[in-house]
Amino acid sequence: MKGSGRTTVSVFAVACLLFGFASIALAVPFFWKQYQVVRTWPAASATVLSNDVVQITQGGQKLWATRFELSFDAQGKIVNTVVNGYRQGVQQEIVLQAAARFPQGSQALVRYDPSHPEEVRLDTDNFRRYYQLPLALGITGVIFVVISLAFFYLSKL
Repeated sequence: MKGSGRTTVSVFAVACLLFGFASIALAVPFFWKQYQVVRTWPAASATVLSNDVVQITQGGQKLWATRFELSFDAQGKIVNTVVNGYRQGVQQEIVLQAAARFPQGSQALVRYDPSHPEEVRLDTDNFRRYYQLPLALGITGVIFVVISLAFFYLSKL
């Protein structure tokens, strides 16, 4: 490859490399935070007191979001808390399906911050759901790094 074609491929390769590293850089601390919650926050079985799907506005866009009221025992103290936005989206049906996973009166595994027990995480036992975003970012980053390496190789031909 000669001249401006080689330059274009090299520029594209650098852009892919930067995007790949940026994606990985975003994924690692997010994954680490999720991992720390699973490793250090105690687990408890919470009773779902209510489950609702409510309409919210976020960034000027109307969305549907789940809202759960939970009650659980945190080291001998009964804690009542609200989890907003476990699942949110434009399509109400999808959010209703997510809300149906935790019907009123059911038990749900939660992990709670021992220093602020009202701060809870749902679905920490569901690896795919809980780590979905950091895994997607990390995989995207690796793919773009591989693409950039292929373009660097092509630019040398």
